[in-house]
Amino acid sequence: MQESERDDFFQEWMFDNEQMFKDKIKQRRREDVAMLEEILEQNPQEYPFQKKWVDVKDQLLSHPKLQNMMKIDVLQVWEEWVRHGYDQERKQRQAQNFRKERKRRDAFKELLQDAIDKGELSSRTDWVTFVSSISKDIRYTSMIGQSGSTPRELFNDKIYYLQQQHQYLQHLLKKYSDKSSIDLKDQHLTFNQ
Repeated sequence: MQESERDDFFQEWMFDNEQMFKDKIKQRRREDVAMLEEILEQNPQEYPFQKKWVDVKDQLLSHPKLQNMMKIDVLQVWEEWVRHGYDQERKQRQAQNFRKERKRRDAFKELLQDAIDKGELSSRTDWVTFVSSISKDIRYTSMIGQSGSTPRELFNDKIYYLQQQHQYLQHLLKKYSDKSSIDLKDQHLTFNQ
């Protein structure tokens, strides 16, 4: 075997071993990262995401299962842990706010229905008149400034519904009066007719 042939074999062997070594390192890093993520998820009280890196660095690096882990990997996993924690907290806060706002809207809708039941709100009621009568009601004041539908939009929706209902009833009255040949404009007409 000649020197050049031996050199080629050696270079191939080195390349194969180098690639195998790199693959083993990548695999070990993936396993270490997965282990650290598992440790963080299983011990959220010990490693709360609100803590600063400076406060948990020594604790994490001295963990028996993480002795051989690269510091940069520990830092990256910690950053992801913190980001995930704040994202979850933000989503939870948004869900709570959404729930509160929905309950306020429902309470305002009840206020509108109560006003209809009492005869204070009809298809001809205007916003300015109505809002002056409810301006002190907590169901109205709690809606001011929140996201989503405004009190006025809910009022307009209810008025639109009442107008549609009114038109439908007018149509029915006209239809039945035509069938029974009753003149609705007759002043002597009674309800029983």
